Formats: sequence, structure tokens, C-alpha cells
Amino acid sequence: MGIPNKTKLIIGLVFMVISFGFIIAIFYYLDHFNLANQEKISSLENQIATLIQENKKDKTAQKKISSGNSGEQISLESLMQKAGGVYDPGEKNRNQGILWIDRQSKSFIVTLGALNGIHLGSKLTVYDGEKKIDTLSVDLPFTIVSFVKPTNKPLDFFSSNYYRVVAEN
Repeated sequence: MGIPNKTKLIIGLVFMVISFGFIIAIFYYLDHFNLANQEKISSLENQIATLIQENKKDKTAQKKISSGNSGEQISLESLMQKAGGVYDPGEKNRNQGILWIDRQSKSFIVTLGALNGIHLGSKLTVYDGEKKIDTLSVDLPFTIVSFVKPTNKPLDFFSSNYYRVVAEN
């Protein structure tokens, strides 16, 4: 009778040791996964902090731009120097372009600019087909486009949104 009880006791102790081993393994894996999740959480928190800082910088830059205080002066001469290597001679020597009329903003824009020899006060002739219909005066020249205004005719006179323009020399 003593031997079977001893075997039962040993088998019971073995099962207890195995259970204890399983419990230790479970706690190890739980701790390991917990550490991995904490690393992921800290990484995500860092990313969120970086995004918030970038968002603040973007909003500050947008406020500067919208208020006109960006601090950067734009020089037409520097733009012309940069544009010189980008555009081919055919574009630079072009004296004809397109007038586009934006009726919502009541703006007149031509596809001729400082690169084409257009400057503040330059005169451009507007054609509807082959018929001359008006003359434009340049208000604000940029590198390859310019804002213009008609000299003789009101906005309502122009029935189309696109016309051919020629720079007067």
C-alpha cells in the first residue's frame, strides 16, 4: 500500500512542477508582450508629438503667408535668372499668348510674362480671330504670366473667356 501512494505523490508533485512551469511561462510571455506593447505605445506617442509640432509649424507658416508677413522678398530679377535655364529660346522670344478672363474674380491673365519682355505698363493687343478688339495694360508681370487690365472696354464687352494677345514692341 505504501508504494502506490508514493507513486501518486510523485506523480502529483511532477504535475505541480509542470503547472508551476506553465504559470511561469505564461507570466513571462505576458510580460514580454506587455513590454513590446509599451514600446509600440511610446513610439506612437513620439510620432503624435512630432506630427503636432509639424502641424503647429504649418499653421504658423500659413498665418504668415495669409497675413503677407512671410519675410521673403521675391525679386523678379532672381526669378528671371532661375527661369533662364529652364525655358528654351522659342519660349523666351514668343510675343503671342492667350488672354484668359476669370469672371468670378474679374481678373484678366495673359500667358506672356517678364521672360517674354513684358514689364509693368506694357501694352498688349487683343484679337478675336483676326479682328483687333482692345488693348491691355500690364498691371503685374510674373515670369511667364501677367495680370492685365483692359484700357478701353469693360469686362462685359468680352463675350468669350479666351482671346489671342500680341505684345506690342
